[in-house]
Amino acid sequence: MLTTFDLETTGLNPFKDKIFSYCIGYEDGHVDVFDYNKNKVQEYFNDTSIEKIAHNYKFEYSMLRMHGIDIPDDTVWHDTMLMSQLLNNMAYSHGLKEIYWTYDTEADRTIDTEVMRQVKERGMRFDRVDKDLFRKYQILDGKRPMLLFKLFYPKLKSNDALYAEYRNEIEFVKVCFEMEKEGLQVNVKETESLLEYLDVEINKLIKTADYTNLKSDAKVRNLLFNQLKLPSVKYTEGGSLSVDKEVILELRGRFPEHESVFNLILKTRAYTYSRSIIRSYLKFKGDDNIIHPSIQPNEAATGRPSCRNPNLLNVAKEDVLNNPYPIPARKCFQCKQKEILYFVDYAGLQMRLIADDCNEQEMIDTINKGGDVHQVPTELFYGKSKDKFTDKEWKKYRGAGKNTNFAMPFGCSPVKAAAVLGLPLNVAKAGIDAYKRCFPRVANYAKSKQYQVKTHGYIVTPHGRILYVPKNKAYMGANYYIQGAEAGLMKRAMNKIYKYFKNEWNDNLRLVLDIYDEIIFSCPVILEKYESIFVKDVTELMTHIDGIKIRLDAEWKKSYTTWYDAKGFKV
Repeated sequence: MLTTFDLETTGLNPFKDKIFSYCIGYEDGHVDVFDYNKNKVQEYFNDTSIEKIAHNYKFEYSMLRMHGIDIPDDTVWHDTMLMSQLLNNMAYSHGLKEIYWTYDTEADRTIDTEVMRQVKERGMRFDRVDKDLFRKYQILDGKRPMLLFKLFYPKLKSNDALYAEYRNEIEFVKVCFEMEKEGLQVNVKETESLLEYLDVEINKLIKTADYTNLKSDAKVRNLLFNQLKLPSVKYTEGGSLSVDKEVILELRGRFPEHESVFNLILKTRAYTYSRSIIRSYLKFKGDDNIIHPSIQPNEAATGRPSCRNPNLLNVAKEDVLNNPYPIPARKCFQCKQKEILYFVDYAGLQMRLIADDCNEQEMIDTINKGGDVHQVPTELFYGKSKDKFTDKEWKKYRGAGKNTNFAMPFGCSPVKAAAVLGLPLNVAKAGIDAYKRCFPRVANYAKSKQYQVKTHGYIVTPHGRILYVPKNKAYMGANYYIQGAEAGLMKRAMNKIYKYFKNEWNDNLRLVLDIYDEIIFSCPVILEKYESIFVKDVTELMTHIDGIKIRLDAEWKKSYTTWYDAKGFKV
């Protein structure tokens, strides 16, 4: 039996807001509307023979779980928003009304328009909309997902790989909710101390740059291109001269006589941006100093998750060569009492996916033998072997070599490479030429993906996900492939680890966050003695993913204090 299920709530935050109504829709078009009753809702979910269709089921799932509803593991969920995202990742919107109106262009929009007018007038509260009007609105919300399901589901079922991707995404929603619920604890003392430091430094920068406001792109544009008469590098989509970080770094490499100006711009931006981000940690923490972020499992066009309230995917690392003014934002987060934080990430994941996709055999052989995929490229760029560097130098320059190695498949210019590597342009050009001779397929990767997009209009990830790319942005084909492949791999790994923690460790090990290719989880101190067991098992789960042929490796860190203090250890 198929039904739609839709909640109405006082807001969008499952950790604060309340359910006040819900509706259940049927295949014949009938919709029942109810005031919220926990016992009645629990009865509905106890019947697992009923398949539940929602639009953005993560919202329903999270709200229900936070209201104490027990949702059996064998509940079959469907999500028409997720279906839309999988079938047309480039859709203008995946909102219920917008998708429905795309297919029913003559639909009467009067009820939707009036409801939203009242919601805006009444403090963004749906529970304050006139009851008779709102009931009509709920009936529409009960009917539309069923109609979209009937349209989308056969298309997914006709493609085995895409349907498997869909079911994997459905499972990942549960993982996202568990991470939100677990949250991340803010170290208030460190956060406030870091903000005090940034306030002082930003005031110094303001005094130093009294001739212009370096936080304003328009002012920076005037300074660089009108006052200093520097050449343009690239343009924004709106047609203005770009002054983004990539442009500033490139100009700094080409015009060292103005290095102090470029450094002032970079430092001002880094510090003001970091201050804004770090302030958000204090804003969104609860009374217990825990942040419960909102993780959207599939929001990006490439299938990557997103995070907001606050964004925890941009908690910057330090010691990055092309980020000369890093802020130790990871000091802002700490272990909960009597717990340890573990950090595990894939070693060189994106380069592995690229090498595998373009069949760059020398690089694949290095990876499959357990070698360092960035060693030879770094040696080529700098013109000397690893043993000619000190350990400290190698750590720094390998980082730059790694960044340039990854930039090469995306059409890295000699000027950009010189800026990232910290080398004179002629030396960087020689290194790039050597790289192209050694790894020709990787060096031409962006062009090959661009050709695929221009020919077909899309790329296909290793797990069969079809990602459409605008043909006027065919140069983004490589980015779409790598981000989509990485997202599909990570979600599969996270789903497996979540089930392992639940079944083998009774949820005492708990996922906290994933950041692109890194997974963070929490462990009670008393279970550290079993570290060799769960580290081995998690590594095994992460490095054996269906659909991925190339060898995968994981790297581990842990911390007893703050995220910043995490130290690596051998498996």
